[in-house]
Amino acid sequence: MRNNEFRTIENIKEYLTNGLNSGNLISETFQKSGEITARIGKIGEEILTVMANGLQETKNTVTADENGYPGWVVTNSTGEQYIVSDSVFKKKYERIADTDDRFKPIWNPITAAQIDENICFVAPWGEKQNLVAGGYLVFNKDFDDVYGVQELEFLSTYKRICT
Repeated sequence: MRNNEFRTIENIKEYLTNGLNSGNLISETFQKSGEITARIGKIGEEILTVMANGLQETKNTVTADENGYPGWVVTNSTGEQYIVSDSVFKKKYERIADTDDRFKPIWNPITAAQIDENICFVAPWGEKQNLVAGGYLVFNKDFDDVYGVQELEFLSTYKRICT
């Protein structure tokens, strides 16, 4: 497989389960540590997530969450933009004093595993996501909320923690 080719993963839950059980993937705990800038998005607004290296990772559209509030458009320190629902955003971030658009993460450990191949899978928001070898799959205990973060962006915003 060349650097610009991606293996299509039809069932990301199965991919993770098999990888973790075989030892090909190793589950680790991390904490988001980087500050972000964020703004409330406009319903229907489309955001292309483009990495520092120019790879278009995915796209997503701002929608209303279960309470009717639009999602937030988040920008990481590397310039990556993505959408976080309002209810999730309020659980994960708090505003930095005396700022309008800068936020810091609230303690909220995540579980992730680094991959060693280029993969493409359907992310929780229903769009394809390309993840380059070295990137990280972030997942919950039931593997029903799995998304990818490229290596540079992950290492710029997350720190490994001991549990």
